[in-house]
Amino acid sequence: MEVVGVYARLSKLRGRTEKIETQHELGSEAARGRWPECEVRLYADPDASGEREDVVRDDYERLKADLLAGALTQVATSDQERLTRRPDELERLITVFRTAGVPGFLGYRDGWTSLIDGQSAGARYKGVGAKEYVEGMRVKTNERLAVLAAAGRPGPGTSFGYRHQRDASLRSWLVVVEAEAAAARWGAEMLLSGWKEIEVARAWDERGIEGRRGGGPWALSPGRVMRALTSPTIAGKRVYRGEIVGDAEWDPILDEVTWRRVCALAESRKGNHPARRYLLTSGLTECAECDRAMKGM
Repeated sequence: MEVVGVYARLSKLRGRTEKIETQHELGSEAARGRWPECEVRLYADPDASGEREDVVRDDYERLKADLLAGALTQVATSDQERLTRRPDELERLITVFRTAGVPGFLGYRDGWTSLIDGQSAGARYKGVGAKEYVEGMRVKTNERLAVLAAAGRPGPGTSFGYRHQRDASLRSWLVVVEAEAAAARWGAEMLLSGWKEIEVARAWDERGIEGRRGGGPWALSPGRVMRALTSPTIAGKRVYRGEIVGDAEWDPILDEVTWRRVCALAESRKGNHPARRYLLTSGLTECAECDRAMKGM
């Protein structure tokens, strides 16, 4: 009886996200269509790139190990790019299939591909094309981000005091959230009058002011207050790759003079915190294993 490993990896297809469950369902259906009595084993790497060298895909590695151990006799997936987008990794995968004696894989979009008998050249060509496609998309994305920055238009991220608004063409711009803007102006005034970040944080929490990305109560991390009020975005400045590249098209919440004064205040407060002290340090305690003095952390 054939034992088919159905591999899935999160991907985007024609503007929509193809879920892991969908890939498993379609892969299993294709496997049973080719090998009616087969046993199906599922493998998935939900949030893993198929082209980055620094990403370890646990189930992909488990799939290869099971092939080499003889636990699988066939493989099914949506297409070759689900397995890998890297030509160097494709060569290693071909070696795994040959060593395991498994002829190839069934892609429910591309059909049967043999990595042993005559089709490995086509697989290699497709692998190079996949890498070129990814690199081309990366260049286009960077070019688009650079154009947006030069025009002062917003990037994809969010910032305290603003929210994205889109029209029918999906063009995006930032609009001011008045409650957050009022809190930001008040918070900047209080900091410049001598208040500490924790005091502003508590006041914002009492007012029900929420931060971006669901950061929770401000008082739990008062440093977020200063980060919010020193962000170039809040002064109507456009940042690209960590540098201010000009004025933005959205309305500033803090005028430039106030914003620069808050930035200077934040800089002056850096390193002014006294070092934290711990009990039983200064050589009073020693490690039971090496007899060295212990330090608090």
